[in-house]
Amino acid sequence: MYKDLQKKVLEKSPFVIIFQQTEVAGMRANLKGFKLGPSFDTNYVFTVSKD
Repeated sequence: MYKDLQKKVLEKSPFVIIFQQTEVAGMRANLKGFKLGPSFDTNYVFTVSKD
């Protein structure tokens, strides 16, 4: 379903997508509340805590 939606957007969209950044993070097992955002400037750390 997602692949079909992407195809439709690429066929009819007025935008050209050149780059799509992929974010990867490694973390310890006792780290809680860390989530990667949709872009690098939305990776907030104020919710992070350790057990």
